Amino acid sequence: MDFKLNRFFYLMRWTLARSKKSMVVIAASFTGVLLFLMGMAVTGAENLKDYHVILERICGMGMYMFFLFLIVSPSFLMANYKRRQGTLAYLSIPASSFEKYLSRFLLVTVIWGCCLIVGYLIFDLLQFIIASIAIGHEAELSTFSYLLNSKVPFFNIDGTDSLKTLLFVWLLLIWFQSIYALGGTFLRRFQWIFVSVILLVALIIFLSWATGTGARSVATWLWEHKEQLPLYRIILCSVIALFIIVNYRLSYRFFKRTQVIQNKWFNV
Repeated sequence: MDFKLNRFFYLMRWTLARSKKSMVVIAASFTGVLLFLMGMAVTGAENLKDYHVILERICGMGMYMFFLFLIVSPSFLMANYKRRQGTLAYLSIPASSFEKYLSRFLLVTVIWGCCLIVGYLIFDLLQFIIASIAIGHEAELSTFSYLLNSKVPFFNIDGTDSLKTLLFVWLLLIWFQSIYALGGTFLRRFQWIFVSVILLVALIIFLSWATGTGARSVATWLWEHKEQLPLYRIILCSVIALFIIVNYRLSYRFFKRTQVIQNKWFNV
């Protein structure tokens, strides 16, 4: 893979300059959604004495929306290929395919994720100002108080077992990211919708199997071999890591095969 740091740095600067509008839209949209949810929650509340409880629930919903967005966002890797002119402009950039792929991946995951954080901070400031005027001393900023709360599952570390669980959860998150990244480069239209439908069908099939004798048989087998559970966990994590590598590798190969052809459903 041809990679030069200086060239990649200039490519990232160009990518950010071309993506200012989308970044503003994402941050503003997330702020608007949170304000709407807060307004609905406050309107439906009988009183505002427990305003901090309402705020905590909204912040929890915002956090889960944030992680859901992180999972789905890799499906927008080729969002800039929708028009022929944009595709030509991007393919003609003097940079390697790996540098272009990495810059797009960092944009749709890290940069857009930071835009959500900015949107959340703006929401937190606005709700504090409005609540200070409406209810006075009950108003509070939730940003750090909620993130540092032990109820947040993605940051809850309490002993070795919790750390293992946390690492496994993050590994699953990266695995789902890789699935959406593969779908985002293999498909050229409505990527996140098709991938979500496929995952939903797979979940329904799994639940249908789990509600039968399958899950109970596996649980019984695991109980009979509970002494080997740490080994099985390592094997499971290794298999998931292997799938992550394969998915990202295939995603990159599909990305390299991009052509200036419109009205295509598959990038092959």
